[in-house]
Amino acid sequence: MKRNIFVVGLVCGAVAMAGTALAGPPADGTGTVGTCSINGSIKLKPALVTGGTSAGSVKAKAKGDGCTGGTMDGANVVSFKAKGTGTTTSNDCANLLGPQPSTISLSVKWKVSKGSPKLNASTITFSTQTGGLSGDLMHGSFALSGSVTAGSFNGNPVSVYVETDQTLTEIGTACGAKGVKKITFGLTGGSAAATL
Repeated sequence: MKRNIFVVGLVCGAVAMAGTALAGPPADGTGTVGTCSINGSIKLKPALVTGGTSAGSVKAKAKGDGCTGGTMDGANVVSFKAKGTGTTTSNDCANLLGPQPSTISLSVKWKVSKGSPKLNASTITFSTQTGGLSGDLMHGSFALSGSVTAGSFNGNPVSVYVETDQTLTEIGTACGAKGVKKITFGLTGGSAAATL
């Protein structure tokens, strides 16, 4: 009887230790996350207007899920939340088209599948952005490129493509009036994805 109690005690202790290991402090994730669907918004201050010349600031936030193609720790990512800031050299609506340097830096928090090791947050820094037109030529589009510069998945290249929820007509009208204060993406079915 004493032997059985001893064996049960060993098993319980091993289970407790395994649980503690999984619930340990977060670590820097390795591998790749793959491609994730995203949605979010970009707030601009001052608002973008036709012929604007004032330097400004950008606040961005996004949520991602449905990630596919991940490897190693990245394969355990279920979703993420990101937020950050950047600057603009001018608040001219013309900057929505063509290539522009980017200073947007995002902090990304990862949610992993149950039982997977928790991951440290990542810092993503974008260096370039290119504005254009969506596939249906009805909305604006943005392609951003950069890399993970700290935390989980450090060193991975990052690319983002989003199509604006606002139509070109809505954006153009706002540019000629009170200005474009906010752009949203991925909320009305347009293409929006991030790969890292």
